[in-house]
This record gives sequence, C-alpha cells and structure tokens, in this order.
Amino acid sequence: MSSSQFVRRIISTTEAGPIGGPYSQGVVIGHTLYLSGSIGLDPTTGLFAGEGVQEQARQ
Repeated sequence: MSSSQFVRRIISTTEAGPIGGPYSQGVVIGHTLYLSGSIGLDPTTGLFAGEGVQEQARQ
C-alpha cells in the first residue's frame, strides 16, 4: 500500500503545554500515532511526572 493511500490526521490539545516550535503535537497516519515535543512534565510542579518512562508517558 502506498503512503498516498493513508489519511493524515493532525492531533492537538489545549491540555498540554504550549508547543515550542512550528510543528504539530501529534499526527496519526494509518494505525500509527507520531508525537513531537511531548515530555512527561507535571503541569502543576514543572517537574518530571515520575522517574520512569511509564509514569511520564501516563502523565
């Protein structure tokens, strides 16, 4: 299947912090979600939401 047959859907939310550049917060192509500029910070403290990738991703 060629890439031209996939629909690209832009994802954005106001619940995340402001993005720091001219890019999308996320893009869905086919069955894959691509994220950019997202890190696991707790918005109330500004600190990482946990020590591991699982806690930060869940945040």
